Amino acid sequence: MIKHLITLAHFLQGTYAKFGTSANLFREITVSVITAVTIAVLVGLLTPKEESPAAELNTTLTTVLTAQRKADSTVAAVRIWKLQGRIDSLNNVLLERDEQDSLRENAGLSDLDAMQLINGAINADRNRSGK
Repeated sequence: MIKHLITLAHFLQGTYAKFGTSANLFREITVSVITAVTIAVLVGLLTPKEESPAAELNTTLTTVLTAQRKADSTVAAVRIWKLQGRIDSLNNVLLERDEQDSLRENAGLSDLDAMQLINGAINADRNRSGK
């Protein structure tokens, strides 16, 4: 114990020799303590928090669900394009059939007779629908 006190006394004698007065020594110690506390607080505030397992799971699930939605929408778009192609093809077949029926129906008629027949059909349809 006395050995430690002697070491402390020699330390204080050395500090008096370096800093001159006890006020200078106290000021240096105070500045050192304040600097150490400030750095410790800043390190504590600026250190990123570790995510909890639940937060990590939430982040992972969000990423997985986003990727799954993109994949599903891509698959759906491909299906829609295929079905739209089939629908367009069937519409063309129906239009061609209607044109062929119209040509067969109006084959023996003049242009004026065909137009009168078409207008008559339109007027009859309007009368049926009440317009």
